[in-house]
Amino acid sequence: MLVEKYRIISVLIFAAVWVQMCIGFISDEIIPVGGVVSIAFLFADVVFLVAGLLMMRTRRDFFFLLTFVGIAAVSTIVNDQSLADVLNGSREFFGLLFVIPVIRFMLLSKDGARFARSVDTQLKWFLVVQAFAVTYQFIKYGANDHGGGTFGYGGSGQVSSLIYMVSYYLVMKNWDSGKTFLRNLHANRWWVLLLYPTFLNETKVSFVFLVVYFMTLTEINRHFIFRTIKVLPVMILVIVGAGWVYFATTPADADEMMTVEFFDSYLVGQDIDEIVEKAIMVQDEGLVGESDFLVDVPRFGKVFLVPEALSHTKGGMWLGAGLGQFKGGNLVKKSQFASRYQWLLYGSVLFLFFVLIQLGIVGVIWFAADVITAVFVKNTRSVYGINVSLYVLMNILISVIYNDQMRYISVCFLMFYLVMWGLQPAGDADQKLTPRVRVA
Repeated sequence: MLVEKYRIISVLIFAAVWVQMCIGFISDEIIPVGGVVSIAFLFADVVFLVAGLLMMRTRRDFFFLLTFVGIAAVSTIVNDQSLADVLNGSREFFGLLFVIPVIRFMLLSKDGARFARSVDTQLKWFLVVQAFAVTYQFIKYGANDHGGGTFGYGGSGQVSSLIYMVSYYLVMKNWDSGKTFLRNLHANRWWVLLLYPTFLNETKVSFVFLVVYFMTLTEINRHFIFRTIKVLPVMILVIVGAGWVYFATTPADADEMMTVEFFDSYLVGQDIDEIVEKAIMVQDEGLVGESDFLVDVPRFGKVFLVPEALSHTKGGMWLGAGLGQFKGGNLVKKSQFASRYQWLLYGSVLFLFFVLIQLGIVGVIWFAADVITAVFVKNTRSVYGINVSLYVLMNILISVIYNDQMRYISVCFLMFYLVMWGLQPAGDADQKLTPRVRVA
């Protein structure tokens, strides 16, 4: 008996996403698989590379693929890089390049409703699984970087970001404009309650996600501000409650966190010159990578150091140092630039810094155009499609200056599906997937 084509394709796609999403937790908590982590990421890369190229149909997708290849090629030639560096480094952009055409193709195929129904079910399981994983990590390690859910150690930022987006999508998809705000919250209470893991891993940006979450749980039109004011008491109650949980479960001090000095130290570093001096000394002594000795330059501090670092490359600020600066060291040798600036590239990395270092300002412009054109797609299924698009865009903008989660195919898959689910023509979609749409 022949296995249907859709089942083979969907199994490979979903397997690639879930394997990449769970291999961190498996390696940390169940079986220390070590090198298998790299194989898991390679598997996801290959699946989406092949599927993306075969499923690419629109001029928009071809444009961004060809322009990326062009920018990467010029940067490679200018910086005298090897082909191995470029091919290895380009893998971290596969999520931005190939996830969008794959999702679009699947949603617009004859099995589009089936695909959407399957993804929606998996998104619900995603929230449940993350709740168990983060709770387990909190009990075992406390509230810290170990609270990355299925992403494992260091994935706290991305798991919190995705929990908010997935929960918001599920709530908005089931939102009924004929009901009151409180009745809608009650009807979607499980998806709201499953936000609680985000306050068990000391991810400070969760408060921003939470505020915007409740501010935008109504249709965005001329009555939006008035309705937001009406639900303000509920928002304040939720935020105060979340704050109490956060400070009760984490070692963070509320008074200290509300000071300018805290944010200056956390994001930039109060004495960036001293931090850089220590980081270089650590590298010179061969201690980079040993957590007990490593000096991690703060997120924004790294961005401020980009011009000086890139001044030693032929690509400079416009074209960067070339792809592959954040990979290598295993099968592929680290580039000369990466070896020299290992102290700067190591540790916490935000995506803006990640793109600037490799592809410069031109790369940042390409990334911005790619994301904006992907997020704002026509939604034929719900008046709340614009809410989801704006919430995801807000999340992306924050993540760009907070972490590097958009390097991962699994993260891009969840993000872009949330804004693209409404691509299906309403008449062709399974009615079970269609939320209540208010007709004027």
